[in-house]
Amino acid sequence: MDAKIKTKGQLINENDDLRQRVAELERLAIGNSSVQESLRKQQKEFQTIFDSVPIAIWYTDREGLIVRANQATALAFGLSVEDIVGKSLTELFPAREASKFIADLNEIINFEEPKIGVIEEYTLASGDKRLAQSDKIPYYGDTSDIIGMIVLTRDITEQEKTRDALYEGEEIFRLFMEHNPIYVFFKDENIRSVRLSRNYEKMLNMPMDQILGKTMDELFSSDLAKSMIEDDLRVLREEKLIEIEETFNGRHYTTTKFPILRTGKPPLLAGFTIDITKQKQYEKALKEGLERLRRLIGYIINVIGRAVELKDPYTSGHQKRVSNLARAIATEMSLSSEEIDCVRLAGSIHDLGKIAIPAELLSMPRKLTRVEFNLMKTHAQRGREILEGIEFPWPLADIIVQHHERLNGSGYPRRLKGNKILLQSRIIAIADVVEAIASHRPYRPALGIDIALAQIEKNKSVLYDPDASDACMRLFREKGFKL
Repeated sequence: MDAKIKTKGQLINENDDLRQRVAELERLAIGNSSVQESLRKQQKEFQTIFDSVPIAIWYTDREGLIVRANQATALAFGLSVEDIVGKSLTELFPAREASKFIADLNEIINFEEPKIGVIEEYTLASGDKRLAQSDKIPYYGDTSDIIGMIVLTRDITEQEKTRDALYEGEEIFRLFMEHNPIYVFFKDENIRSVRLSRNYEKMLNMPMDQILGKTMDELFSSDLAKSMIEDDLRVLREEKLIEIEETFNGRHYTTTKFPILRTGKPPLLAGFTIDITKQKQYEKALKEGLERLRRLIGYIINVIGRAVELKDPYTSGHQKRVSNLARAIATEMSLSSEEIDCVRLAGSIHDLGKIAIPAELLSMPRKLTRVEFNLMKTHAQRGREILEGIEFPWPLADIIVQHHERLNGSGYPRRLKGNKILLQSRIIAIADVVEAIASHRPYRPALGIDIALAQIEKNKSVLYDPDASDACMRLFREKGFKL
C-alpha cells in the first residue's frame, strides 16, 4: 500500500516533466502555425507573380484538362481564368489545334522532354487567329512523376508582321539593287563601299565581293578617285546634298551624293549615279542641229535682206546698222544668247515690208506727204505678212510688225502700249531711231549721234523702253560704240 503511494518529490518531478512536454507541444504548435503562414504568404506571392508576368502560362493534367492559368492566359484567350480552368483542350481550341496540343502532351509524358520554341497558330474565343511561340515542359507532381504539361506562350503576331514587313522591304530593296539601271551606292564614315547595286560589277569589271569594303582610290584612276574622295568628305563634313558630273572609261555620268544622318553615330554617305552618255550625245547632236538651223535661218534672212537691197540699197545698209546696234543693246542689257540672236536677226530684216512700197517713195528726196507717209507706214504690217507661215525659232514676224510701236501708244500699226510691245521690238525701235537720225536720209543730211541720243534721252520711258535707252546711251557715251 505504501509502495503505491508516490512521494511528493516524485509527483513534483512528474509534474515538471509534464509541464515540459506541454511546453514542447505548444512550441511545436506555434512552429506549425508559422510554417503554414509562411507557406500561405509564399503562395500568395507566387500567385501575384504568376498573374503579373506578361507571358501566358497554363497547366494541364495528363488528360488535357486545364488545371491552372494566369491572367495573361485569360487575356490571350479573351476569357476569364474561371472560364479556362476546368476545361479540356478540346473545349478551348478547334479540333485541329486541340489535337496538336494533345499530341505534344502525350509526347512530353512519354519521352519526358520539353518542346521549346514551338511556333503555332491558335484561335481566340472571338474567332480571331493569332500566332504564338510556346515552350511546353513537363509538369511534375510531389512524387516527381509527370502529371501534366506546363505551357508558356508568347503572342508573336505583331512581331511576325513586323518581321515579314522588314523581310519584304529587304527583299524589295535587294531586287531594286539587283535590277535597277541606276548605279546606287552606300558608304560608311570611312567612305568605304558597304552596299552597291549589281550594275557596278559591269562598270568596274569585277565581282561584288572584290568591290565592297574598298575606297575610291582602290577602284578608280587616281585623278577621278581624288575628286570622288573630296566630294565624299565634303558631303560628310557639311552634311548636305551635292550633284556632280564625272567621266569614266569614255562615258559620262551625273552623280547625286547625300548624307544619311544617324543619332549618336557618324553619318553614312549614299547616292546614285546615272549614265548620261546618250543624253550627252543627243545634246551634242541637238546643239549641232541647232547651229545648222541657225546658219540656215541666217542664210534665209540674208537672202531676204538682199531682196530688199535690190529694191532700195539705202534700206539694206540701214538694216545692217540697226541690227548691229540692236545686238549691242541686247548684250549690254545682259539678255541671253538666244535673245541676242533673235534681236540681231529681226533687226537685219525689220524693214522687210518696204519691198512692197513703191521704189520712188523709198528714195523720195523730200519730206513725204500725209498720204505718202500713211502708205509708207504699211511696211510694218507688210513685213509681218511676208514672214507669216514661216516657222522660225523666234517670233520674228511679231517683232517686225511692232518695231514702230511706242510705250505711250502713239506708234503704229496697232498703237500698243508698254509691256504689250515685245522687248525685242522695243530694242529695235531705239536702234532704228538712233540710226535714222544719225545717218543720211534721202531727204536730209545726217544729224549726228549727239542729236540722236538727245532724242532717246528726252523720250525715255515715254516713247522708248527705259532700260534699253540707258543701255544705248552707255554704249555710245561710255563704251565708244560706233554705227
